[in-house]
Amino acid sequence: MQIESTNVSPALRETLERYLPYVAAIAIAWLLARGLKKSIWSAIGLYWAWRFMPW
Repeated sequence: MQIESTNVSPALRETLERYLPYVAAIAIAWLLARGLKKSIWSAIGLYWAWRFMPW
């Protein structure tokens, strides 16, 4: 990964190049887990709503 900014010090550039992929992967996994959790709770709510509807 190339960072083309001249305002970034070499130490910060090295830190970003080392840890940014891990931080991005963790953030994506966290967002996917949040979406999965919301989907599961929505499915449970729909099940209960349909289960107890008076037909």
